[in-house]
Amino acid sequence: MNSGNIQKSEFYISIPNVTNSNVQLDGLGNFTYEYKYGRRAGYVQEYVKRVPFHRETLGNETIHRLVEGTPAVYKLIHEFNLSNSKTSFLSEQNRL
Repeated sequence: MNSGNIQKSEFYISIPNVTNSNVQLDGLGNFTYEYKYGRRAGYVQEYVKRVPFHRETLGNETIHRLVEGTPAVYKLIHEFNLSNSKTSFLSEQNRL
């Protein structure tokens, strides 16, 4: 809802920062409940990494919901994946 160019939109998701030795994950790679809700306020560290949307971070169900429910947004995500230098590390099969 701003006056920026929507074609220049970028799409990121926060994932657990596995390089932080304090991060505690469950068997699915998500924060454990205790870790997620039991951290001390004011103790700042890099808990997450922000990475571009791609197949490994979103999963098929979420991708399908984007395609079906918000096709215009999905098209923007797809274009971001294909043309932005910040997604150049993605393999062809991981792009959206």
